Parts: sequence; structure tokens; C-alpha cells
Amino acid sequence: MAAGVTLLAIGLNEWARYRSSTSELGYELDVECFDDGCKDGRISALVENRGRAIVGRAKAVVSVYVLQNDEKKEKKESLQGAIIPGDECKRLLGANVPYGAVLVNERNPRVVGEALPWALPETDTPYRVVLRVGERVYELPYAHITSISPSQRARLLIFQYKLPPKADRPLIAVFSEYGGEGPADVFRPRRACLGLDGNIGYLLEVTVYGEGARKPLTFRICVDLKKLEKISEKLERGTLEELKCK
Repeated sequence: MAAGVTLLAIGLNEWARYRSSTSELGYELDVECFDDGCKDGRISALVENRGRAIVGRAKAVVSVYVLQNDEKKEKKESLQGAIIPGDECKRLLGANVPYGAVLVNERNPRVVGEALPWALPETDTPYRVVLRVGERVYELPYAHITSISPSQRARLLIFQYKLPPKADRPLIAVFSEYGGEGPADVFRPRRACLGLDGNIGYLLEVTVYGEGARKPLTFRICVDLKKLEKISEKLERGTLEELKCK
């Protein structure tokens, strides 16, 4: 009996230590508008540390699937037919740069378990990319690793979107580990540019994990042209909640 009580006490003590040394992650979707009508903007997730421990080396990955048929319930991994070619994506995004605008393989386009960037990444990492624009050379850190302190919300960049009249073809551009542009910054290549119309939508499955996280945070976003048009017309939290898959 005494041995059982001792083992129970040890177990409870270990459980308490585990709880105090790890944190649970939560999130809320957010939109940032780049024009007055919100026809050009980006969708992010504000990932919150809801515990008392720092979540270090936090990373996030995304998988993108095409949703088809009238109810958009059939998903497929291949993005063939949905991809906007690199040169066209560059034109639509207004990226006047000599290097490619997208990273996805256009011959066999898939986005499965690829890294997403943070708006405020750790900059002391050994991961670097060099981008050349004319006479200028930009050496930039990759943006896919960060730390999240207790009560902090870290912005995870998911995709940029453009709707008419800001672009003559509606699209979403999924971010990559290269990050997103800051003030007076150079264009960062996107993972993929995807076209939007009334017959196609996309499922984005996002997983966030890190050292000190109690468990990975997983959420899904279902996006189509109708939902983005609604966001641009009326910005409310309830509108953004509609992006969460049901």
C-alpha cells in the first residue's frame, strides 16, 4: 500500500514538472490589408503561447490540397491545373526581380509538409539566402524558426491574396521559408501561386511545433474566392472564422 502511494506521488510530481516545463499553443486567424478595399492582403495565424514555458525553435509546415466539385469536399494532392506559372505570378504580384517567384515544381506541383515563415523570426540562425537584384546583393536569414515566450503571440505568415482590381486574375500565393517583405525590402519567393475561381478552393493543413510545446498545434484553412471576397467587403472576426474548415 505504502509503495503504491509512493509511486502515485512520484507520478504526480513528474506530471506537475512536465506541465510546468511545457506550454500549450493556441491560435487566431488574422488579415492584414495592403489597400483601402482589402483586395490585396495576407492571411496569418497569431500563434499564442498559453503556458509558462518558452517554446523554442518553433517551426510550422503546410500542406495544400485542391478542393473540387460543387461542395468542394473532394481533395487532391496534385496542384496540376491550379498553379499559376512563375512569370505570370511575378507579374500579378508586381515582383520586378530577375529570380523566380515560386519554388514549387511546376511539372509535378505539390506542397506537402513545406515550411512557413514567421513575421519575426530568429535572425541568429546559420540558414541564409542570397538574393541579387541588379547591383544590390541581399543576404537574408531564412524566416522559418522563432521562439515564443509565455503570453506572446507570434505571427505565422500563411498566404497573400490578390483580388480584382488589384490583379486581373484572383490568386493566393503561399509563403515559403524565405519570409515576407518588410518596409523597403526585396521580394521573397513564394512557395506556390494558385488561381481562384468559382469552381476551385484550397485546403491548407498547418502544423506548428517546437521545443517546450506540450503537443503540436494543428489547424486547417479552407479558402475560396467567395470567402476572400467576403473578407474584403466586411472585416469581422466572424468572417475570418469562416476560413476554418468545418
